[in-house]
Amino acid sequence: MSSEIHFCAICGSSYAVEDHHIMFKSEIKPLEKCPYNHIYLCPKHHRDPKEGVNFNAELDKKLKENFLKY
Repeated sequence: MSSEIHFCAICGSSYAVEDHHIMFKSEIKPLEKCPYNHIYLCPKHHRDPKEGVNFNAELDKKLKENFLKY
């Protein structure tokens, strides 16, 4: 288990953050292990039906645009 503390990239929370793939692994297999394709999100910004990246197209687009800058 890692002792490293991670923070939500959206709100800065450190509570129960989860690793999120910006680009789906199933869509672009070579990016699966790319360190830039991962972002940490709190449960609210990851899975919440209103604000979570998986349900919020605007937030998903913003994260993908930032990823493509790399």
